[in-house]
Amino acid sequence: MNNIVSIIIPAYNEEGFIARCLDSLLANDYPLEQLEILVLDGMSQDSTPVIVEEYSRKYNQVKLIENEYRVQVKGLNKGLRLVQGKYILRCDAHCEYPKNYILELVGFLERNEADNVGGAIETLPSDNSISARAIACAMNHPFGVGLSFRTRKASDKPVVVDTIPFGAWRKETLDKLGAFDEDFVRAQDLELNIRLKKSGGRIVLLPWLITKYYARNTLRKLTRLSYQMGYAKSQIAKKHRCIGSYRQLFPPTLVLGLPVTFFSGLVAFLYGLYLLMAVVFAGIVSVRSNNILGFPVIVLSFLIMHFSYGVGYLKGFFDNFVIGRGHTDWTVTR
Repeated sequence: MNNIVSIIIPAYNEEGFIARCLDSLLANDYPLEQLEILVLDGMSQDSTPVIVEEYSRKYNQVKLIENEYRVQVKGLNKGLRLVQGKYILRCDAHCEYPKNYILELVGFLERNEADNVGGAIETLPSDNSISARAIACAMNHPFGVGLSFRTRKASDKPVVVDTIPFGAWRKETLDKLGAFDEDFVRAQDLELNIRLKKSGGRIVLLPWLITKYYARNTLRKLTRLSYQMGYAKSQIAKKHRCIGSYRQLFPPTLVLGLPVTFFSGLVAFLYGLYLLMAVVFAGIVSVRSNNILGFPVIVLSFLIMHFSYGVGYLKGFFDNFVIGRGHTDWTVTR
């Protein structure tokens, strides 16, 4: 009986993280002989391919696959065409996975309790710099990212949700649903989950199954990520004529409301209240994380995540709904 689990990992310039990612997956409770791990390398300019090759010589389960397209979503689809397993996990190279990760996800799929299942995320700094630690703090806080898989880590009960990080599926589910939509350089997982839900599928978050995710370490990278995520959500709205979550409208509303502050005292007051909340939450987080010097970076991270996302969403709305064609050719790098 085929109980092979195929793990697909898109990677680009991940020399600082790919070894930790592979070590955590290979140390899982799931039998090694029933694993295949495909690393789809997007023509990395660092030693990522060399590191993966070393693992492939030591472990038959690990295979290095060249993603000549460089774009992450195309690498994912190339991996889907090559997998042999009954179950498919999409993993991120910038993460470390708990020891029971594979077994828990596969268990839910085997019992038919979910069509796509995943765990929560604890965001950690990529390095020990003040900015990296501050960005990780902001990305762990509900004020920065809302109530999502990044902040739901307290429950011991599975939760039915709209989307999850990464994902695990039965292969037959993806065969019926189709591959990732390659027009979505970002948020391709959310777009796939919308299709899954429309087909009657069930998406489940396991809040106790916590993956360590290493965040961007500069405000410039955070700005780029937030902009592209906002842009992708507009693409999703265009394709599916729906909004993944109403909380996605908060950032573009922030951006649109800025000019009104010059004419409305009430709106100006609301923006002042928003800034006050950003400062207060940043202060609390900086004290709890023992990163007092990172306080201003946490404030900026909150603002960047909201406003850059909002600008991206509005630009995507203009491109997709007014012009009629959005960007589909971005190369995703960290």
